[in-house]
Amino acid sequence: MSVRWRSTKDIYDPHFALKQELILLDTTVLADAATASAAAIAAGPVEFLIALSDETTALAVAAGLVEFRMPYDFTLQSVRSNVTTAPTDASLVIDFLLNGVTIFGGKLTIDPTEETSLDSSVAETLATGTVTLDSGASGSVDGILVDGVEVMSGAENFDTDLDTTAVNVAANITANTSSPNYTATAASSVVTISAIAGTGSPPNTFTVVSSVTTIGTTDVAMASGVYAQATLVTTAFSSDDIVTFDIIQVGSTIEGAGLQVMLQGIRA
Repeated sequence: MSVRWRSTKDIYDPHFALKQELILLDTTVLADAATASAAAIAAGPVEFLIALSDETTALAVAAGLVEFRMPYDFTLQSVRSNVTTAPTDASLVIDFLLNGVTIFGGKLTIDPTEETSLDSSVAETLATGTVTLDSGASGSVDGILVDGVEVMSGAENFDTDLDTTAVNVAANITANTSSPNYTATAASSVVTISAIAGTGSPPNTFTVVSSVTTIGTTDVAMASGVYAQATLVTTAFSSDDIVTFDIIQVGSTIEGAGLQVMLQGIRA
């Protein structure tokens, strides 16, 4: 396995090379690359191209396929992966860990029959919770807490019937700005509260608690949130941080082969 490293100036870093073969791609190579200091590299765009397998062997679920230490502080801007043989019947799913913790919300995914993660169809699913107005012909919905945060601007009185009252409660939540913020819709007497775009899975299990007068309710906690494909939740890397990669899932009929991951960013 090898790590290919490209920057505006390329330099051999003996510390970085302890675990991987370092191959310089740039045409500008310092004359004494074997002994020059990594500090001589000018801050600027950097790419790491990491081979996680050979070109022909079928991929398999595995942890810790490659491990190396960052040679310098680095701000990650994007991650993508590609294969020379596409998986079929199931997606190829890769995780990228910094000091043992994933950097992603969601995972890096190559769809069946595709050779790059750039074409992944994995989309975000917003976490949702519900308040169902079960009974009552008077009174009010006085407030709703999501994970302890009030999402209504004030009480909504019973209006005509439970369905109409639910519509009013949903409109109140959407018009109100809370931190974090939420939106809501109503169908019959069920108010569905949604997390905002980009929040992914963290709101899952947030409690939903309604306060009411006279009206009976059933509350259901937030659930089902999923990040979009490889949403970065960690971008700051420090010198000597440990980077590792896992294969979480491979194709079914054809597993895939020739897996590489490219990291693009700026040397801090």
